[in-house]
Amino acid sequence: MMKEPKVSILVPVYGVEKFIGRCAESLFKQTYENIEYIFVNDCTKDASIYVLRETLSRFPERETQVRIVAHNQNRGLAAARNTAVAEATGEFIMHVDSDDYVDEHIVEKAMCKQQENDADIVVIDFLQAHPAFTVSRHYLSFAQPKDYCIDVLARKSTNSIWAKLIRRSLYTDNGIVCKEGCNQGEDFQVVPILLYNAKRIVNLHEALYYYDCSNGGSYSNNFSISKHEQNWESMDIVRDYFKDKGEEYVEAVNCGRIRQLVDDLIISAKISGEAANYYYSYAVKELGHTGKKYRIAVSKQKRSILLFVRYYWLMRSYILVLRGVRYFFLKYLYCGKRDL
Repeated sequence: MMKEPKVSILVPVYGVEKFIGRCAESLFKQTYENIEYIFVNDCTKDASIYVLRETLSRFPERETQVRIVAHNQNRGLAAARNTAVAEATGEFIMHVDSDDYVDEHIVEKAMCKQQENDADIVVIDFLQAHPAFTVSRHYLSFAQPKDYCIDVLARKSTNSIWAKLIRRSLYTDNGIVCKEGCNQGEDFQVVPILLYNAKRIVNLHEALYYYDCSNGGSYSNNFSISKHEQNWESMDIVRDYFKDKGEEYVEAVNCGRIRQLVDDLIISAKISGEAANYYYSYAVKELGHTGKKYRIAVSKQKRSILLFVRYYWLMRSYILVLRGVRYFFLKYLYCGKRDL
């Protein structure tokens, strides 16, 4: 029998002592045999590595397949992903976030699908795991990698790097890396470029990856001015890559940027303080500029975006008026009591 192709499972580790045991156990239980596990310790300050080693001790048959690569200093998620890819020796790689977990058959079933189709990328359906329930999410299927790439660029499809089996040569042959230090939107930096360079992409329509929605400390659950800037740096990296790849790609990038600006407006309404003002001001400014420059490409979205901006402005003004009325009302009562 032919030897199974090696699959490298890549896991960044930082501040996940509550989750890493569950993640590692699901990985070590895989029914597929020819796996190497690469965990990148990004100088985690908690007991994540201790928990990882404790979990590994229950799977002695996997010990020789595991490598824990340590950074000398905390370098962030983008660098951890780069290190993991650079250390990988498998023909295929699979990214798994350390606060997530997987079905024990995910590698076996993904490899079966890959072998049947000689695919460069296998896209696997996933479940959003909440504390009390799960929600199954299904990726759309596309006839050509180009169609999938354009859909991701336009931000109509998720750009997550996890829940995918990827031929490693797509990275190495095309020099695909995340920009170190740019840790927000780092998946978006690489996923569209991987899709663009793939010759065949297939779907595994079985939800085998569990995306944990309970980790409030994850990158996707925190917002700040710094992370906003990193996210838009990621958007700019993608724009620069596709600027000479054809009009369809350029239009998709511009539509995606407008969708992100709308997301920023929504985020600004959810958070408070300086970050909220920054998200809001940036989005309003860029929507005005982008809407004029790329009117043809974004005309279908423009009406809904402008309605949203108008609604947001009205609500914001209404709240400011109420605050002003409240301030003067309380001041009047206070002064009245003081004069008695």
